[in-house]
Amino acid sequence: MKKSLVALVGVASHDESGGYRAEELLDAAEKRIKAEGFDVYRASRVVWTQSDALVISSELEDMKISSLVVLNITWVADSLLYLLLHKIHVPFALWAVPFTETFALGCVQHMGATLKMVKFPFQPLYGDADNPNLIKKLVRFLKASAAICEIRNMRVALMGPRQTWRVAGPQDMSLEEWDFSLKFGVTIIHFEMDELLDRVDKIDDSDAKITLACLEKRIGNSSAGEERMIFAAKVYKALKQIIEENSLAGIAAECYPKFDGITNLSAAWLADEGIVIETEGDISNTVLRAVLNSIDKEGTTFLGEAGSYNVNENYMFMSHGGSTAPTLSDELKRVEVSASGEMGTYVGTPIKAMKDVTISNLTGSNGNYKMLIASGETLQVSDEDYDKTGKRLASKVRFKNADIATAFEKLFKSGIDHHLVLREGDHTDILATIADLMGIEKVII
Repeated sequence: MKKSLVALVGVASHDESGGYRAEELLDAAEKRIKAEGFDVYRASRVVWTQSDALVISSELEDMKISSLVVLNITWVADSLLYLLLHKIHVPFALWAVPFTETFALGCVQHMGATLKMVKFPFQPLYGDADNPNLIKKLVRFLKASAAICEIRNMRVALMGPRQTWRVAGPQDMSLEEWDFSLKFGVTIIHFEMDELLDRVDKIDDSDAKITLACLEKRIGNSSAGEERMIFAAKVYKALKQIIEENSLAGIAAECYPKFDGITNLSAAWLADEGIVIETEGDISNTVLRAVLNSIDKEGTTFLGEAGSYNVNENYMFMSHGGSTAPTLSDELKRVEVSASGEMGTYVGTPIKAMKDVTISNLTGSNGNYKMLIASGETLQVSDEDYDKTGKRLASKVRFKNADIATAFEKLFKSGIDHHLVLREGDHTDILATIADLMGIEKVII
């Protein structure tokens, strides 16, 4: 994740007690936020009047901030916070200081009730700058806000056939694309698969072989044959060209039946570079994977779907088409590349055992979206289990806070779609904060 810039603004009233602490409290807040690894822009003045609010609002409008922290030093009028907040379109927190005579806590509670009525999400905070509970919430909020800014600036490619018909709406885009873009701010860019293949055709075999010599070291075994491996290296180079030229965070690519295996091996290689190429044109979960990668640069995400679950041993067995990062296997020698389709390949990856994983999904339409958020672990995959998948993605996953049958009852009841995104580490708190700040329904298991 890019280092984010946090705006810090103090608000106070001359008619209330405690305003004299303003600079002292702002100094402590600024010091704490910087100590947690964030850059801080401190407003040029404390907001005492409506004129101050207008000046600071204009000051912040032109800055590339990822979040706004408003320090309530005393009770202030609603109109003061309204003038400060309504044009600053970034996530914000209202921080009440712990001094009874200031009525700062009551002010945050009151303003929070108003913001709830107008569906304006925010993060409430209470305490001094050394309060461990406040620090935990503050850091989580700042990380979630940085991720939201990445989402809003994200460009994702949809690689596949354009819509060529209409009933009573757009012609070469779907209403789903418009809806998703308006909700999340993501820009969706269309590419035909032929545009990728045209680039592939222009890459010389000699260049592809040089690239392949490096890439082959990042997989285990291949039975796909030299021609397919050279082709995969060309696809890898062509995808990187498209990503770099268009500043893409990820690509949701068409696959079977016509283009079965075209992008799979390249997607696996690129996943280990932190670049998301997702099959089946799944835009929402391509975005979710990119967000999780931005939260934690160590490791990478993978996507799969449940093939079965075992009640007695309390796990689900996940598999998918075969485009998972080889580094997620317990041993590189177990990663298998096989032929798929006319010129494609797929990658077999038995996922290593991980004590903590985040399990997630993003589903919805018409402005109403829900996010699955769950903690889990992955178990060792035996050779026998791996063989049963046809040596594609193989992962045994256990939910930590529900038995497997109960977990699936909730998945069915809540309408969570079948693609599940997994990431090593527990990022559930940050995902929950992102969901709250973006007005996404949380489905927590």
